Amino acid sequence: NGNVSPGAEIKECLEKTIGFLEKSKIKVDKVRLDGGSYSKNGFQFLDEKEIKFYSGIVSSKVIMDKIEAINSWKQFSLETSTVFWECEAGCFTHTLFKSEKPYRYVVLRVLKKNSYKAPSHWTSGNGKYAYKIIVTNDLTSSEYDIVKFYNNRGTAERNFDDLKNNFAWRLPPFCEMNQNTVFIIISALTSNVYQGLLQMFSKKIPELRLNARLREFIYIFMSVACELTDVEYVFYDTDIAYEKIC
Repeated sequence: NGNVSPGAEIKECLEKTIGFLEKSKIKVDKVRLDGGSYSKNGFQFLDEKEIKFYSGIVSSKVIMDKIEAINSWKQFSLETSTVFWECEAGCFTHTLFKSEKPYRYVVLRVLKKNSYKAPSHWTSGNGKYAYKIIVTNDLTSSEYDIVKFYNNRGTAERNFDDLKNNFAWRLPPFCEMNQNTVFIIISALTSNVYQGLLQMFSKKIPELRLNARLREFIYIFMSVACELTDVEYVFYDTDIAYEKIC
């Protein structure tokens, strides 16, 4: 009914996904999950498969109390797509409700008063810091390596953003779920073809960027400047160094 929790059936989803990959003889070593996948059952399944996981978390008072108790923070600069963030990282262990195994919680914190603003989904404490929290069963990697690896999931998020805004995932056109499922699969395949065209065309067309949105691609490669008079179409030279097909 549209009110399903993001973490609903996350274990079943992981089982299917890992199962499909294993049938294709693809070994999974690590899995990145967003905060909606914060689930004891999912974590236990990945543990049993000896797969390292890295997940955002749903914060709570218990977690915040443990963060406040961290007495050792490591400083480092974290590069994002737009800026270097001066950060501190710490960690603690915590056992989920009705679970036996404790997991490692890696905490990244930044000063709220810095010139850059922490994203809205970060946990905002009562003090001067904003926090990003990652839970993992990886006990050996450094805090920096874990944060950097987890941040790379932004590439996948950009794919979803592209599919929602360029290929109509945001508002699927049909009333039936099965029909929308087919639409989503076909539009995802279309997106793959489009990315391939960008890779190929951008080598010959300097105006075309590799991260060009579909609207930009249409404007550069397909749109033409013309006027319809009483008797004919009049096309205007736009000084573009290649032919357009109309």
